Amino acid sequence: MKRLEMVFFAAVLALAGCTALAQAWPSRPIKLVIPFPPGGNTDASARVVAQALQERLDQAVVPENKPGAASRIAMESVAKSAPDGYTLMYATTTFATNTALFGESGLPFNVQRDFAPIAHVAYYPYTVMVRSSLGVNSLQDLVARAKHNPGKIVAGTLLGGTMPNLALELFKRRMGVDLLAIPYKGTGPALTDLIAERIDVYFEGRIVAEGHIKAGKVKVLALAWPVRSLNSPDLPTFGEAGYPGFEATAWFGVAAPAGTPPEVIARLNREIVSAVKDPAIHQRLVQMDLIPTGTSPEEFGRIIRDDTAKWAQVIREAGIKPE
Repeated sequence: MKRLEMVFFAAVLALAGCTALAQAWPSRPIKLVIPFPPGGNTDASARVVAQALQERLDQAVVPENKPGAASRIAMESVAKSAPDGYTLMYATTTFATNTALFGESGLPFNVQRDFAPIAHVAYYPYTVMVRSSLGVNSLQDLVARAKHNPGKIVAGTLLGGTMPNLALELFKRRMGVDLLAIPYKGTGPALTDLIAERIDVYFEGRIVAEGHIKAGKVKVLALAWPVRSLNSPDLPTFGEAGYPGFEATAWFGVAAPAGTPPEVIARLNREIVSAVKDPAIHQRLVQMDLIPTGTSPEEFGRIIRDDTAKWAQVIREAGIKPE
């Protein structure tokens, strides 16, 4: 009987300790680890989220860029951090693509085991863009041209299971076309060659080529998302162009190390969802060509699992290897 009493009181003390932690949190600055370098939509949207959290939590939320190895360096550092709510991860699509590419045994962490999803923040849908001089005016035109000229339409891509790489491979399979892929080290050089007419096609978000689109050098044909973007209402979706069900998108969210107290996860989720729904913040994200969401932790977890399965299939079929 005495042993049962001791176990009972130990459990009560542990629960009290967790409750006290949740009530006291946050009592010091929170770090938001960003897995890519400054600049670009990942960094910009992360800083919007950090600022919104800082205002809502009345505590400093400090962005920390930790780029490298397609976000694996940042992911490992956060996975091994103390689960106390003071280290958060600005999660990206690489949560899914890294697992799909390397397998659970090929990474020093396990996304499902080592991270606690908090909230999905936004989608960043990809587009298919072409050089204006290609003489293609619609997605149907591009598909028809590619089918009549197998292997002759040149597409720029990045390697190693990156989103431009996966979007291109998904496009080839869904449309039944053979495009000649030319690898690049980054989107900048690929866009340079698209404008210089060295390649014909590239997959990326519209915003990266906005200046070239306005200058008439690049033409965007369709958005790989079910509905039109509020920031690009003139751009038809793949479905409207005659190819329903084609989706190729990056995304952003917030996660914590597994074991973070559920009360802290719940508080963070409330504040992030509130921020994303705030009209001013919503508009800032839309201006980045993002589609704001704001989900429960469970829904974010489902998005990660579904994307992992989707891109794993593309990686297998295309024979994509880690770089």
